[in-house]
Amino acid sequence: MDKQYKSIIFDKNLNIEESYKLLDEIQKKLNEKQNIKSDINYKIDRPIILYGAGNLGKMAKRYFDKLEVPILFIVDSNTESINDPFWDNIKIFKPNEIPLHTRLKCITIVCIVTRPFMEIYNILNTFAFKNIIPFYDITLFYQDKHPLNNGWMINKLDIQDIIKIRYILSKLKDDISRSHHLQFVAWHCLREEWIFKNVSILNDNRYFIPEIISILNDNEIFVDIGAHHGEVTLKFMDIVYNKFDNILLIEPDRDNIDNLVDNIKENIHNYNISLIPIAIGEKNEEQKNFYCGLDYASQFSNISNDYVRVKKIDDLNINPTFIKIHTEGNEIDIINGGIKTINKNRPIITTTYYHNSNGLWKSIYQLMTTLKDYIFYTRLHSWCGTGAVIYAIPKERSK
Repeated sequence: MDKQYKSIIFDKNLNIEESYKLLDEIQKKLNEKQNIKSDINYKIDRPIILYGAGNLGKMAKRYFDKLEVPILFIVDSNTESINDPFWDNIKIFKPNEIPLHTRLKCITIVCIVTRPFMEIYNILNTFAFKNIIPFYDITLFYQDKHPLNNGWMINKLDIQDIIKIRYILSKLKDDISRSHHLQFVAWHCLREEWIFKNVSILNDNRYFIPEIISILNDNEIFVDIGAHHGEVTLKFMDIVYNKFDNILLIEPDRDNIDNLVDNIKENIHNYNISLIPIAIGEKNEEQKNFYCGLDYASQFSNISNDYVRVKKIDDLNINPTFIKIHTEGNEIDIINGGIKTINKNRPIITTTYYHNSNGLWKSIYQLMTTLKDYIFYTRLHSWCGTGAVIYAIPKERSK
């Protein structure tokens, strides 16, 4: 069940030509493994254990609750530090506390993406755990019941794919960007965890890499699309020492809005901050299917009977200097609905691109061919093909 995962370490910097060679290697391997997609469509056919009691562990618990799949218990190496009432009704053990027969027969689902999967796999393997699988790979089998799709797979790269990815690699600003994007492609094509010795994956600076922080000023108009609970906005406020012109938070999920308002209530009356409870898309719609109540994973979905109102950026009458987008997969539509506003105001844009196969090249290619005189970086901020962000900076603001 878990044999197809592997780790490869590279001891070199990735210039454009080297990145082309590695892309060709991915294509070659993929041609030899045409059946990989069916291999990772896991159906749960035995008891499950979750490894990791952090944020992703909580998401996984909610996910399996929604599917009505029982969880035996949680495994975590740091049980002493877990004081979260979220876990009050489920037992948490250290790996060595699990009976051997349970380690062998159960599916152990890894709910950590802040460290390399194979590093965790090898640790669990030393404790004789078997059937070790990343959480997002489990979700592939249940797309008809839950829209979460971060574990998507590509089983073929055609000529157009290669041409477009090569174009992206040639336009990215630095070797780190090329390394990170190829790490991303290798995971989603091959389930290979590529590690470049001189390139780190940093979990704590998503949306605010040094190249962004160094150009922010006291007059930013920050638009947080997919504001969730306000974490990114609060971090932005901290980075600019609460000196900014305006902040607009956009979030359609009712549950997320309640948490968002609670988190920013102390700031919303003291600063120029406003909230719009809608979704953003390519066109205005009075109602569109949207799966609410999924926390981080709330998104447009035809398997939901919930509806939200949708507006495009160009009809919001805003003049942003900095746009952040994290909307679980409809980033291309958002950009398409905001071309006039973006061309007029030339904002910094930071957007995720890992929630569906558009991340292979379409999301980045759209920005690169739409935005004129911009500089582009990509960064991975977590493992297992997640946490991928494209950073677009106007040349006139770049240092």
